[in-house]
Amino acid sequence: MDDRKRSRGKKQLRGRNLWIFRLLLLLSAAGILLFGSLFLKEYREYRAADQEYASLREHIEVGTESGETEESAESGEKAESGESERPELKIDYAALQKVNPDFSAVLYFPALDLRYPIAAGKDNEDYMHRSFEGKSNAAGSIFLDAAASKDYSDLNTFVFGHNMKNGSMFGKLKLLLKDPGLASSNPYLYLCRPDGIRKYRIFSYFVTDVEDAVYRDVTEADYESYVERSLKRSAAPESSETGIDFTEKPKLLTLSTCSGPGSAGKRLLVQAALVEQWQEGDAQ
Repeated sequence: MDDRKRSRGKKQLRGRNLWIFRLLLLLSAAGILLFGSLFLKEYREYRAADQEYASLREHIEVGTESGETEESAESGEKAESGESERPELKIDYAALQKVNPDFSAVLYFPALDLRYPIAAGKDNEDYMHRSFEGKSNAAGSIFLDAAASKDYSDLNTFVFGHNMKNGSMFGKLKLLLKDPGLASSNPYLYLCRPDGIRKYRIFSYFVTDVEDAVYRDVTEADYESYVERSLKRSAAPESSETGIDFTEKPKLLTLSTCSGPGSAGKRLLVQAALVEQWQEGDAQ
């Protein structure tokens, strides 16, 4: 009798173990399928975003010293920007405006080869997961802070973008942390609009919290203390020797992106000050 009970108990145990094994196998298969579908979805969206911006870059050409456009130059060398040099840009503003009436400006960051149109939505969710052409895409767009003046006349203007794994959007900003030489060799970025081009000099970049006071509005009264705090926090060793006269209160441009995977609530900021500008029609 005891032997029969033990035999029946072993069969029940084997059956239960087999059922658990099959359940685990099923869950593993479902997990693999889910992961695969998510990976495929992400890949397709990244690819669609890359293709879209590749077509948009045709409206934003960068010249070389020989006068050739970047697309026609075989050397691939980046143009260097001196203290008074205006970048050789050929931008079809009308075409970008036609693609998206929310077109605001073109951001050009030579050191990182960033060249993107900026959209200005009705709120900061508008272009979080929508491409410049208005298509649903996790990559979203580079967009102007909805609370900012559309003419970039605020003391500090924020521009947002995703930190994409493939380096698109603001995915390359983290390279500044890995190689400070990138910003020191060419510390300028440009904001290009139909009325002219504005040149900004990077003075600070650092990782902070999303709730940091750095995101608050800057006033005339606290401008210098705001800048001083940013300089002290900067990861750039040369940040205190930018040559920028902050007593003149030059307009600031701040690029903001998430800090990367596993850093929820963290943000990477790159801050720059206006050092020169050219009106449309000025001699190049």
